[in-house]
Amino acid sequence: MMFPMSKYYSYNPLVLGDFILGGPFGTTTDVTDGAIYQYDPNAYTVALVKEGTNNMNSLSEANQPDKIRNFVMVSYRQIVEDLHKGEGEYLKSLLDEMKIPNEKRVEMTKKIKGLSEAYTDIPVFADHVVELSDQK
Repeated sequence: MMFPMSKYYSYNPLVLGDFILGGPFGTTTDVTDGAIYQYDPNAYTVALVKEGTNNMNSLSEANQPDKIRNFVMVSYRQIVEDLHKGEGEYLKSLLDEMKIPNEKRVEMTKKIKGLSEAYTDIPVFADHVVELSDQK
């Protein structure tokens, strides 16, 4: 399954100095090698898999808490956006993965939103969502 990534970068202000000192030629390298962008260091996560396997194999073999944790880690920003809207595909997918029945989804959404406000560190938030899933 592919997870779309949103834009998690801004323009690097140091490129302006390259433009002033070197003109268009000074910024050509910055544009071609990506230095024009300043990436958010908190926006990326890396999933490690055993040598000789691929990510799809490890996800299908993972237990339910690991699947939930991985989904939250990879989709954190989109889940938080959905929580603020009160609905969305990522939130629905999370609740599906947690196996939350329809009659408890509103209550669980409120609890997850509270966790997202209390724990802004992505791995910590993911761990608390897994714990919440175990309590359902």
